[in-house]
Amino acid sequence: MTKQPGRMVYLYLALACFLGIVLIFLFDGYLGIYDSLTASNPSYQQEVPVEQWQNPDRYGGPYGMSIDENGYLDFTYKVANRRFTGYSAEVVVTLTDLNGVKTELLRQTLTAGAFQTGEITWTVQGTDLLPAGTAQTVNPMVNLEIQRGDVARVISLYINRLPITQKVLPAPTG
Repeated sequence: MTKQPGRMVYLYLALACFLGIVLIFLFDGYLGIYDSLTASNPSYQQEVPVEQWQNPDRYGGPYGMSIDENGYLDFTYKVANRRFTGYSAEVVVTLTDLNGVKTELLRQTLTAGAFQTGEITWTVQGTDLLPAGTAQTVNPMVNLEIQRGDVARVISLYINRLPITQKVLPAPTG
């Protein structure tokens, strides 16, 4: 009995299609540049959800977080480079108040090697965010914009002017 030369062609074709599908998922779903932002202070740590960070219009506007007037937030901006080459970009962080006044907080080059993570950290004081002439009873808002190359990310910072006090409950008797 002689072997037919085209008998295994369909098996090889099916394996090639399967390998192609796996490679599409790998290159489309894993490889690329991914960024994240974390804000922390002594009371809590908060990470901006990726979905709302990348598509704020779908969620009704930019992601918002609050900061006390006398408090601070430590920000950590991370860029995960999931590519075969290194990555470098200038990152510019600015604040824009409700009057449209922009203040540049940071301008720094972020670098990450192939399949590495690069990060930039900075601190924002609540007193530095207050626009001049704001009444004591008003809780203003500013937008924090992070520009990395042609990618811009925006979050809103709400400044709490009135101190939040915790009530102490009396110990139960009896």
